[in-house]
Amino acid sequence: MKDFFISYNGADKAWAEWIAWILEEAGYSVVIQAWDFLPGGNFVLEMHKAAAGTEKTIAVLSENYLNAEYTHSEWATAFTQDSQGQKRILIPIRVGECKPTGLLKPLIYADLVNLSEQEAQNAVLGALKDRAKPDSKPQFPGSGEKSEQDSKPLFPGNSEPVPQAPMEKPVTVPKPKRSLSAAERMNLKRKLDGLPPQQLDMLIFTLEPLQKC
Repeated sequence: MKDFFISYNGADKAWAEWIAWILEEAGYSVVIQAWDFLPGGNFVLEMHKAAAGTEKTIAVLSENYLNAEYTHSEWATAFTQDSQGQKRILIPIRVGECKPTGLLKPLIYADLVNLSEQEAQNAVLGALKDRAKPDSKPQFPGSGEKSEQDSKPLFPGNSEPVPQAPMEKPVTVPKPKRSLSAAERMNLKRKLDGLPPQQLDMLIFTLEPLQKC
């Protein structure tokens, strides 16, 4: 017994073949009208064999599928075998905008609408698993995970030039004509220590131009 029967409307043949290819590439066995119903065969009997000789039925959902006459008996056959969905014998895969009604309405479907090819492939294969647990560990949702901005090294250069403070002109102290003796330095120190604050300020103000020469 093969794994899947692909039930689809002729307008969605491209989708049905793509899904069948993905499944067989992943190692599943598939029955699909486009590949397995050959010239000379009896269409009704081939459809009966496909429904009875596969474990599960994949319904390729779209407005075309829901409005077609002959697709109803295909999904209804799978539905009657598992009306509560415990064995997931009927697996709907939506490929176009549509709103299932009636007995199809409560069934959970895999949605390929507006997905990229890789996303759609993951959705198809994921729909066949017993659980939807991802293959890789999910990213930690708390604040402890560093963001790209936090982990990015700081730019080692300066994004904007920092204005430089104007350099002060070095102080040039006039060279004395001769060096003072120890006794003269002590005598000068005593005189400076004895000056009143006002006279000391005046002396410093008088000597200041000499420092800028």
